[in-house]
Amino acid sequence: MYRFSVLCVIALVISCNQIENGSQADSKEKEPIGGPLEMFPAAVTFSDDWSRENTMVYHVLGEPDDMHPTNGGSALKSFIFTLTQAHLLEPDSKSPTGVKPGLVQSMPVVSGDGLAYTYKLRSEPKWDNGTAITVRDVIFSLMAAKCPLTNNPHLKPYLENLKSVKIDSSNELSFTIIMKERNVLNMAFLTGFPLMQEAYWDSAMTLRKYTFQ
Repeated sequence: MYRFSVLCVIALVISCNQIENGSQADSKEKEPIGGPLEMFPAAVTFSDDWSRENTMVYHVLGEPDDMHPTNGGSALKSFIFTLTQAHLLEPDSKSPTGVKPGLVQSMPVVSGDGLAYTYKLRSEPKWDNGTAITVRDVIFSLMAAKCPLTNNPHLKPYLENLKSVKIDSSNELSFTIIMKERNVLNMAFLTGFPLMQEAYWDSAMTLRKYTFQ
């Protein structure tokens, strides 16, 4: 009983001390984390001692869950891919739709029933080996992402709604993505979707033997 009483008194003293210290801290003006903010004016000239290399260094506090094009879905991986990869559509906060053309020439032509989306690839983007990005790369990337064992649960609902991709026989840069059902995200799910080069990832063209179904 005596020990229990002593513990209660100690706990009461500690609690009172914390409340008092907390009140004193709240009474002080709070500063931003890391100290007071310092504003720098915009530069109007390029200083001679500045680096002219086309390199950006950005420090992150954690590790992405994955860096494979089709796997993983952490915010950090998406952020890194936004800076390092090209996509069919890119995010655009100024656009009413929230997206803008990336590797495609313009936003898609949408069919009356809202199920078919026709795009045209830009002709100038190239892979690291100098070859042009093709519609076959688009089809391969979407098919690889849709494979049942691909670890991308955040994309699976949209890919399940993907019925097929048709190549325009009269224009090798044109293709149409056909969806099973109408959905407000039938176009937006391609935003930030990285493409993979079929010749590099599937030189045997194994996935061409299969359909999206």
